[in-house]
Amino acid sequence: MRTLWEELRIAVIPAGFLVSSMLVVSLLHLDELALRGGGVIAFVLSWGWLLAMLGLTLFVGLVLVTQFREPGFPLTSHAPMPKVVIPLIALEGSAFFGLGLGLLIRPDFWGGLVPWEVSTIDARALGAWCLTLGAALLQALVDADLDRLKPGLIALTGIGALCLIGVAWHRAEIEWATWTAPIAVGLLVALLATGVIGSFLLRRAEAAAAAPAALEVPTA
Repeated sequence: MRTLWEELRIAVIPAGFLVSSMLVVSLLHLDELALRGGGVIAFVLSWGWLLAMLGLTLFVGLVLVTQFREPGFPLTSHAPMPKVVIPLIALEGSAFFGLGLGLLIRPDFWGGLVPWEVSTIDARALGAWCLTLGAALLQALVDADLDRLKPGLIALTGIGALCLIGVAWHRAEIEWATWTAPIAVGLLVALLATGVIGSFLLRRAEAAAAAPAALEVPTA
């Protein structure tokens, strides 16, 4: 069971990016939320969404401020990240983080490069997710231990797989002739590959660590 902040921050920090950026997107597009009437369900869901994003942003912000004021605990690295993959993770994380910022700040320009039709709010919401994924990948470079990154590896595998399934399902709506289409698919494949390869390397490290213990002969 993970109890130390150093073991949990790989999930908390990206979550903070997601809820805070989604809150910003919601505030920038209040006119597209049914906050002043309309259908009952739309009214309730709109206020529920806005209040949830606000509450979660404040909660995660409080957690981060509290934890950053506490002294850190030096942790033993059980499964160090292979040095050969560090530049690749840095490139992947920077690409997602930069793309996320672009979609959030200039959705009119960057949204036009998305190889399927997106509205301004769609582009900014996509940017929030890209920013979150970029933050998670860059945070992985700080932790640099596959054991502590296990929740993130599972998340990357799931998100990458679901996104690729979505692309396959809506393949007719994607403008495959654009130069950005293969880049978008490549980024999603990179997400899936990062999660799968990282999980494989973690299992191999765990097996290597368990082997000496299994060979020990109990003494009377």
